[in-house]
Amino acid sequence: KYIKPKLKELGYEYLKEKQSTTNGFAISTFKKVDDDIFKHYDQYYNNDDLLIKTVYYDKEGKVQDEYNCFYTKNNLREKVIRVSDENGLNKTIISYWDEYGSACGDETFYAGKLLEKREFDIKYKFDEFGNWTYKYVSNGTHTLIHNRVITYY
Repeated sequence: KYIKPKLKELGYEYLKEKQSTTNGFAISTFKKVDDDIFKHYDQYYNNDDLLIKTVYYDKEGKVQDEYNCFYTKNNLREKVIRVSDENGLNKTIISYWDEYGSACGDETFYAGKLLEKREFDIKYKFDEFGNWTYKYVSNGTHTLIHNRVITYY
């Protein structure tokens, strides 16, 4: 019934189950604590094996968070919309990615009103073939510097 072996983390066990859907497949992850098993989250994938939606549940089965992923026609992530319920009010975070696959900003809405908008500082350096070899990303709090080496044959 479960597609992956049981994984033990901090006293929990996770059990996964895969089902076919009309436009791809879904993987349900169940959390086992002692003798109690409950659905922890569902992940939905399209026919291109791209994650299109994740739904997290509490122990009673109520939806806690929902993530919807959107992609370009080249299958690059361009946006993720996270919707959750906080104290009975809707909280939505929309995260954006640039054409190179880097998170480049987000907007947070609470009860339908824009609470925060961030644009990340991103700098690239490219090689002679147009591929980035250096990436600097800062969101104002954290900074990521990534150097990559590409070997061409």
